[in-house]
Amino acid sequence: MKNIFKLSFFVVLFSIVSCKKDDGADVTFELRDRAEVYAEDIAEIEAYLKDNYLTVDGDLNATISKIDNSQTSIWDQTTYPCNQ
Repeated sequence: MKNIFKLSFFVVLFSIVSCKKDDGADVTFELRDRAEVYAEDIAEIEAYLKDNYLTVDGDLNATISKIDNSQTSIWDQTTYPCNQ
């Protein structure tokens, strides 16, 4: 029983000693205009939807793959419309 208390004490002590309050790294980031970010993000999303196609099996499991032949893109397909 004493060994459990000793072990617990050392684990707690080690946890307290090993954790630093401040590692000296300052995290900074630049705030950007929402319209600018939206324009970039929507362009990437539309490109993704136009470059990939969707396959849905009988159990409604969806698989997204890169277009390699004549598949219809997610953007252009009409079964599950995304651009309304």
